[in-house]
Amino acid sequence: MERKSMEERLLLNNEQKRSSNVAGHGGDVDLYVNMPLPPETTASSTSFTAVLVFSTFVTVCGSFSYGCAIGYSSPAEYSIMEDLGLSMAEYSVFGSIMTVGGMVGAIFSGKIADLIGRRRTMWFSEAFCTVGWLAIIFAKNALWLDIGRLSIGIGVAIISYVVPVYIAEITPKTHRGSFVYANQLMTTSGFAIIFFIGTFLSWRVLAMI
Repeated sequence: MERKSMEERLLLNNEQKRSSNVAGHGGDVDLYVNMPLPPETTASSTSFTAVLVFSTFVTVCGSFSYGCAIGYSSPAEYSIMEDLGLSMAEYSVFGSIMTVGGMVGAIFSGKIADLIGRRRTMWFSEAFCTVGWLAIIFAKNALWLDIGRLSIGIGVAIISYVVPVYIAEITPKTHRGSFVYANQLMTTSGFAIIFFIGTFLSWRVLAMI
């Protein structure tokens, strides 16, 4: 009984101290309670502008190049083999060596993006693609075709990593999905367009697109 009464007195003292603290700082408590909470999102974080749309469009042009690179070897097969006299084995190497470049680009893409930034990484990847397409355009034998295709593989592997990451970083979270999907849309568009126009254009002209 004595222990129980002691505990009751301690609880009563704590309650009295708490009440006196609140009473002594009543103005501060009211100020804190009535303080307006900051909004979770602002207008700038929930809306998108023309600059954002344009930036996304320019960014996904790299994805379009990726789709074109994937689809190029199929419509160009017959004309390349006929013009350069390649065997089926030689052309098979040309068609598949892009995946080797893709593995190399995939290994270093994240590190490159961290070192030089997202935008510079996209320019860096486009340099590989440009060199690769030029090597294919002016190729006189299978070696230059393979070098060009390998370079393109490195470039598009870096593009396929950095483009969706960059778009996700520059878009507000409320519209992120609507913008990131453009990456895959442009990739498949490049794939489809290169198949369609490849039936009408020579392989060198097709590589210029």
